Amino acid sequence: MRGYGSPPGDSLTPGNVDLEQISEESSTIAKAAETASTWTEAHQNVRGILSSSSTVPQFVREQDAALVMFREYLNTDRWRDSLSQEKLEVLGFYTDLLVENRSPESELVYTGLRGLDGHWSDQRIIEAAETTIQAAKQKYGSREKTKGSQSDASESKNPTPGLAESKERRAARALQANHKLRKMVDRKQEKR
Repeated sequence: MRGYGSPPGDSLTPGNVDLEQISEESSTIAKAAETASTWTEAHQNVRGILSSSSTVPQFVREQDAALVMFREYLNTDRWRDSLSQEKLEVLGFYTDLLVENRSPESELVYTGLRGLDGHWSDQRIIEAAETTIQAAKQKYGSREKTKGSQSDASESKNPTPGLAESKERRAARALQANHKLRKMVDRKQEKR
């Protein structure tokens, strides 16, 4: 399973979620973005899905939406080539979804914060980075912890090639992104 975070008071436990429903909803969100002809159409489609009712917890839907939008648009060279005010607002929206839901996807949050630097206040960037660093540490632990730890059943140590990324590899990527986020925070705090 992807690295979902959860805001205070919400959680995913085996008895309280329908994994098939989450999978279907994730596919619907992905298709809405992937089949759109422009990023604005994708954003409108995804926002429409997020505002509709669902049995899937909203924090899961929001993280799926942000992950898809980053993958398809926000984390691409063509997106970054010309950041208009409208694009910055969309980048901020999806970055906020990840941060507010305590997503451990620190690579994506780092990408978002890097693009928003100079448009968001230093304090807002610091808070977002620190929240994400903690979420990634909570999900993946440190490199030493993750290296020898047992993977849980939903995150195979040796996933089927092409279908999933191992928990260890995601943890290593999150750790690298956490270092970048920490440097960003340190630079912002030095400016004060």
